[in-house]
This record gives sequence, structure tokens and C-alpha cells, in this order.
Amino acid sequence: MTKSHGHQQIALFNGLLKRAQKGEPGLSKGAMVLAYDFENEEQLNHALDALSSSQRIAIDIDGRFPSIRIFKNKYHSALPLKRPLYLSSGQARQRAEPQIAVAPAAAPGHAALSPRPLAPIPAPAPAPASSGRVQTAPQRDSHEGVPAPRQVAFRIADNDLAWILSELDTTDQPISFSALCKQIFQAEVDRRRTPAGPKHKLSARVLRTAREEGLDLDTFVTSLIEVGLAAREMNRRGI
Repeated sequence: MTKSHGHQQIALFNGLLKRAQKGEPGLSKGAMVLAYDFENEEQLNHALDALSSSQRIAIDIDGRFPSIRIFKNKYHSALPLKRPLYLSSGQARQRAEPQIAVAPAAAPGHAALSPRPLAPIPAPAPAPASSGRVQTAPQRDSHEGVPAPRQVAFRIADNDLAWILSELDTTDQPISFSALCKQIFQAEVDRRRTPAGPKHKLSARVLRTAREEGLDLDTFVTSLIEVGLAAREMNRRGI
């Protein structure tokens, strides 16, 4: 079995604890491998066994979606929680059954009033058929008229997965696999929403400098933009 490292066990525990505190559903083992930077599922299982042996968690139901009890509010905490936190695979929230009001007992000499049944609740309209490549999770109830966000799940090719993982390794800030995918998706959404503006003409100096640097034009212009953004941020902070 591929052994896990101490920092991986800490990151896994903190991630599970945060999801339990927020009331979020648990992840599958495959998703935990990607979200908490494990090499494979064997290394994840070793980390889960280590957390169980140290009595930080208990796995009630093992499998693809393990059900987990969490006993501490911090990895290095000496005292256990008063009540353990539970983290298991999410299930669709069931709506409460409609209640039928019952009339009070009739007084002597009066006929009893039969309860008036509530109007039947219409069945929800069937959802439109989605594409076989993209599936959307059921939308949660909105609050105060604000639509609840949807969770989108889709499959990607192995070479695309390898590229995203390589991008994850080169980021200078700690970020989960899911958060990076969201950033990539949001950037593309913003790009498509932006109306097509006038085409910018590059000066001969820019073209000549890119050639002298030995870089293709896209890479060179992108590097100039990143330098400009960094200078703008420093100027905003007064550095």
C-alpha cells in the first residue's frame, strides 16, 4: 500500500471537518484523492486508516462513499468534541408531507365538522433531458427569491485531466482540484460573455521584441499583460 504523509493526513482531516461543519455532503474516495492531493486511492486509504487509528475519525460504512464520524475540532486538539460530527454521502432532501387540519370535537348536540382536505399538490414538471456528457444535480430551494447555485458534474478525457493536474502543481497558491476547475470554467464563461471589442493593433516594436526574445507572439503578449497587472496591483497597494 502506498503510504500517506503527515501533511496529507492533516489536510484530509481539516477538509473533512470543514465539510461537516458546513453541513456539506461527503465526497467519494475518487473525489477525495483529487481534492486533497493524494497519488492514488491506496494512499488515501492509508491516511484514513491513520486517522482512524489515532481516534480522530471513525469510518462507519466503508466503500466508495464512506460514512465518517469526526471526534475532534482540530487535528492537534487534545479534547474530543462533545458530540461527533457526521459526514456521509448527500441525499436529496425530502419534502414534508402535507398536514391535514383536524377540526376540534363537536359540542354535544351539534354535528361534527369533517376536516377539509388540502388541495392536492401538483406533481413537478419533468426536467428537460440533458446531454449525455453533462449532468446537473437537482437545484436546491432558493431563499428570498435568489436562485440557488447548481452543481455541475461532467467527465473529462485523461489527457485533459493530466493537464489540469500539472496546472495544479505549478500554482503558487494552495488550491483544490475542484476550485481550479471552477476558475478555469469561470474564466471561459467570462470570456464568452465579453462582447467582441475592436481589434488591437500591435506595434512593430512589440513584434520585433517578441522575435528577439525567441517567444511566440501570444506568449510574449500574455507575459506583458501579466507584468502590467502586477504593476497595477502594486500601485493600488501603494507599494
